[in-house]
Amino acid sequence: MYEIYVETCGQNTENQVNPATFGKLVRLVFPDLGTRRLGTRGSARYHYDGICIKKSSFFYAQYCYLIGEKRYHSVKIIHR
Repeated sequence: MYEIYVETCGQNTENQVNPATFGKLVRLVFPDLGTRRLGTRGSARYHYDGICIKKSSFFYAQYCYLIGEKRYHSVKIIHR
């Protein structure tokens, strides 16, 4: 979600919040939302559990693009 937020902000970085603040805002808007830690303590990433982007949403295509780009880069790195 944070990556989509950053992409949406684009060049307008003046009012952009950092990942920690973004997580707090998500918690305020979705108080019953759960999170799962991926990775070990200290180098963990968090996954929101119970939220998804609707296929009819404008952001769904952007999300698919970001996921595809991430997979492309991870495959490219593995083969080196």
